[in-house]
Amino acid sequence: MPASSPIDLIDTLTEQHERIRELLAEVESTDDAARQDALDELGDLLVLHETGEGYLTAPDAGSSSAEAADLARRLTALDAAGPDFAAGFARFAADVRAHAEREEREEFPAARAAHSPDELHEMGNRLLKAERGTLSG
Repeated sequence: MPASSPIDLIDTLTEQHERIRELLAEVESTDDAARQDALDELGDLLVLHETGEGYLTAPDAGSSSAEAADLARRLTALDAAGPDFAAGFARFAADVRAHAEREEREEFPAARAAHSPDELHEMGNRLLKAERGTLSG
């Protein structure tokens, strides 16, 4: 997408959900270095996604952003080499999937109704800048 095109925050968050689902499946189906790569990308994406959710909920910091922060924390607490990884990750993945489904079904439509297209584009562009800063940093 050209840099001058407006980036809609809700569309971007929904696209991130798709990538998150792909990464969850990748972690669930691998047990080698690919798993760690997917876990690393998943962690980075969850932090970025939490940033985007924060734009929607600020200044009152809604429950979705707090829940995303908790999910990211839980991911970092998992030991990919540990004997309990599969069970812990299965619980984590189920919670992430439920979180994404709830956002898509309830929170994103409400946010789209509460914000103008210009506001959503401004927030989307802020998230894109944050992502570029994360990737270059």
